[in-house]
Amino acid sequence: MSLAVSKRGIYRSATGVIDALSPSVDTVTVRLLDAVASTTQRVYFPSGIKNIKGVMSIQNAAEDFAGSLSGRAQSVYAWYDGTNHFCVEQWVDSETAALTMKSLRGHNTLSIARFSDVAPYTSAPNRSHAVTGFGDGYVDIQTLVDTSAQLDRYITLRAFGGDEITGAEVWTLDDLGTGTSAVPVSGLAITPSMTYIATVDESTPLASFNDSTLSGLAESKFSVGWALNQDGTPQGCYGIAATNNEAAPVSLATVISNTKCLSVVTDAGSINYSVTCGSWTSSGFSLTPSSSASNAICGGMALELSDDFNVEMFNVTIPGTSGNYTQTVTGVSEDALIWGMHGATSYNAATTASAMCEIITSINSHSISTAMTTYVSGITDNDAAARSRLDRELFAWEWNGSAQSQILASSGYTITDGEIEATLTTNPSSNIIGIGLSFYT
Repeated sequence: MSLAVSKRGIYRSATGVIDALSPSVDTVTVRLLDAVASTTQRVYFPSGIKNIKGVMSIQNAAEDFAGSLSGRAQSVYAWYDGTNHFCVEQWVDSETAALTMKSLRGHNTLSIARFSDVAPYTSAPNRSHAVTGFGDGYVDIQTLVDTSAQLDRYITLRAFGGDEITGAEVWTLDDLGTGTSAVPVSGLAITPSMTYIATVDESTPLASFNDSTLSGLAESKFSVGWALNQDGTPQGCYGIAATNNEAAPVSLATVISNTKCLSVVTDAGSINYSVTCGSWTSSGFSLTPSSSASNAICGGMALELSDDFNVEMFNVTIPGTSGNYTQTVTGVSEDALIWGMHGATSYNAATTASAMCEIITSINSHSISTAMTTYVSGITDNDAAARSRLDRELFAWEWNGSAQSQILASSGYTITDGEIEATLTTNPSSNIIGIGLSFYT
């Protein structure tokens, strides 16, 4: 592993050396302890990042690093800016005796991580956590609800602050409309350089924030993305749709886009609607659906960057058959987030798949970690629809309903001026495409 050197100095390595100027983005994987309500857990970032402005959480339901595939799938993204939370969640549980796929979806302005761990999964999550504050190098996470003893769970936390991120603000929008008109997100206290955005949808949209539903979902549709306040507004996202069938075989579809900030697909393999971000102002931006969004709720977190700190978007290709994953970037990447979707065959087109694997990798000078979720379609086995796993490498597993097989593995990586490279020891059978973000000076 090579230590990244930015224009602002050396950040803390595994040996603990730290420059006076801390990085502005850092990542840590957190083991959320099973604890009684109101218990607070302090989490430290490896770099000692200072002056944190906002936090992003990514959750996939894995129970341990490099353990067996967990018998449930979760796509949960959340943000916190010191005052406001926004959490969007999609559960696809495959351990319910009565259902093949049980989908829970929700938009939450209270927490950063929520779990539904107890059968029959017919109510709101029985466990939730919230960031209640942060300081130099750490965040505090409080258990809000924990009604039943369960295994510890893991989330990936990304912190934004340091010297170069000058502001972060969580925003929410309670109605994307039913037409194709631009919908403003306005009144932000910062001038946004970029924004993260997420939504979860279904044929009957959620009526309000903090409304979660398990029963009656024919299909759960989830999308998360970003947009940059740059020429042409670079933006990208991925989306997943899964049925909730009691007897019919499970069906799946996915999309990876490098031109839209949201793309909501149906399990039949069509794009229900996509969303384009643009019309940036000193206090916001606009979101324009391609067709009716059925009054969907969405939200995310905007970041303001200093003039000498930058973020760029790039396309990802993890090579099939042979070769290492090599990513060209500008300068030395301080922190990169990579989203790959095994099962997607081209950008901006919905794809049905017999198996999918969602790959979410965070990489910086001191660590690399991947949260992945794999889904399988065409089955009716109640305990075989989805699995998730964590590891400290770039990796992916595939699940066929009864057995698992590793389709991607790496051993070591380097970050140098203009390049990120992961040494692959197992290549997928075909290219995995995706998108990524890199922060740099």
